Amino acid sequence: RDKGTISDSDYRALQNAAEAETAASKEEVKEQVTEATKDIPVVKTGSSGLKIESKDGNFKFQVGGRVMADVASYGKDETKLGSGAEIRRARLFAKGTVYKDWFYKAQIDFAGNDTSLKDVYLGYQGFKPVKVKIGNHKEPFSLEELTSSKYITFMERGLPNAFSPGRDVGLSVSTHGESWGASAGYFFDGVENDSSPDNQGWGATGRAHMAPWKNDTSVIHLGLATSYRRADGENEVRFRERPESHVTSTRLVNTGTLDNYDNQTLIGAEAAAVFGPFSMQGEYIQTSVDLDGPGSDPDFNGWYVFGSYFLTGERRPYK
Repeated sequence: RDKGTISDSDYRALQNAAEAETAASKEEVKEQVTEATKDIPVVKTGSSGLKIESKDGNFKFQVGGRVMADVASYGKDETKLGSGAEIRRARLFAKGTVYKDWFYKAQIDFAGNDTSLKDVYLGYQGFKPVKVKIGNHKEPFSLEELTSSKYITFMERGLPNAFSPGRDVGLSVSTHGESWGASAGYFFDGVENDSSPDNQGWGATGRAHMAPWKNDTSVIHLGLATSYRRADGENEVRFRERPESHVTSTRLVNTGTLDNYDNQTLIGAEAAAVFGPFSMQGEYIQTSVDLDGPGSDPDFNGWYVFGSYFLTGERRPYK
């Protein structure tokens, strides 16, 4: 063009063709890169552990854990509890989802020179908002029991926790709305606890809760739960609990062994309130035990109330 051998119009035509070819080449490279990387998973790290998920969100996998150490010093009054320290919890877990609707979790605890299974279950959430869960998981009973040990207010749960079924092997179904929830399940006493019969029995447990008032900074929570548990033939039952500290092995609350245990009925009422940095929580639990034989059938009950206040302004979250 500078020598006059090509017109300006021809020059612009050649220039536009070159730019179009370059743009097409870049778009082709972009498509090739997108195709080559579409299946590469996304890796995230954070306070809850290592997370890996597919680009389309169909598959998610997470690993993590927790370590909790307790130290206690007791005044030597009438009962010598024995001061000391321990690794209260040392857990590893893996959980995730498959094709969005299937979810799973496996959690193992290594504390106390022992290995124990915690949450080990498989679930399905394709019928939103209904969830189905099968395996070893917590029965739907007691707000304090269902709150993770990472988020309870004190080092240990309240004494009435001696009546809570805790984790057992079974099938449960749950659903929820914007300000309410309900769950029920059928369980076997597959994992031993202090109130479990020696032989495997079974239990049916249900819980419903609601938040009649809630906003970004405050909430009022109310709930009711019940559980019917039956032994498999003649058995024994005992309720006992440490004095809200796990470092000691002394049980200040202990019913002793009740022979000829047949069944028990649990009823629990719970309430909690959060107003900014201030919160309160309380529960009442009663269990009626039926013994197979002569004599009276004992009833037991327990309750707690506690409050907390964040001096630095944070608040307890509600999910």
